[in-house]
Amino acid sequence: MNNNPVILHDFFTILDKVIKEFKIKPQNIYNMDEKGFLIGLIQCSLRVIVKSDEKAAFLRQPGLRETVTVIETVGIFAQDIPPMVIMRGEKHLYGWYHGEMPGHWTTVVSPNGWTNAYLGLQ
Repeated sequence: MNNNPVILHDFFTILDKVIKEFKIKPQNIYNMDEKGFLIGLIQCSLRVIVKSDEKAAFLRQPGLRETVTVIETVGIFAQDIPPMVIMRGEKHLYGWYHGEMPGHWTTVVSPNGWTNAYLGLQ
């Protein structure tokens, strides 16, 4: 259904109407994607949300099966917002990170490891 030309046309017609009605400037238009994964179930060679020249990544940690969500965003003019990594918990624990977490990333916690309305506005 997502490739249906009628549905796509209707979506972009509504989007255009909203942009005009609320006078949204192009530099304030972003695309956001949310991806959840389980640490401990990823392959050792898999890197999650890192630039090709960065070595740091979430790698497999035997025995650990925690839900993690990563939100990535890019603007219409290719401006990017650093990824937000959402770990399950109430407080950050030092041992959660294998290697060095890139300093420009945002790391937060939520009770279930998923995003919510509060984190979405951070």
